Amino acid sequence: MSNRAVKEPWLMIDLETEQEFNTVAITDNSECTLKAYTLEYRKNGEWHKVFSGDAPTTRQVKIHRFNKVKGDAVRLTITGYNGEVAIAEIGVYNEKR
Repeated sequence: MSNRAVKEPWLMIDLETEQEFNTVAITDNSECTLKAYTLEYRKNGEWHKVFSGDAPTTRQVKIHRFNKVKGDAVRLTITGYNGEVAIAEIGVYNEKR
């Protein structure tokens, strides 16, 4: 859960080494609905956006699929929400397509 004083809370997942991935799934806590956010990955110390804007759905699970990228971290910056900010789960995947 984020501190209420933080206007744009963020969460970073450190992958420790550079990994390939093409999907990020975000599961809201049942008492929070993410309305808008930015998803980024870090490669060679620089952040690159894969999504920025309104959440694609009001459902609890939001899935983002994109072309394969390589990075050592994923960051979620929340810019709009209802309730207290709390994320139940974030998954970073390299789906076979």
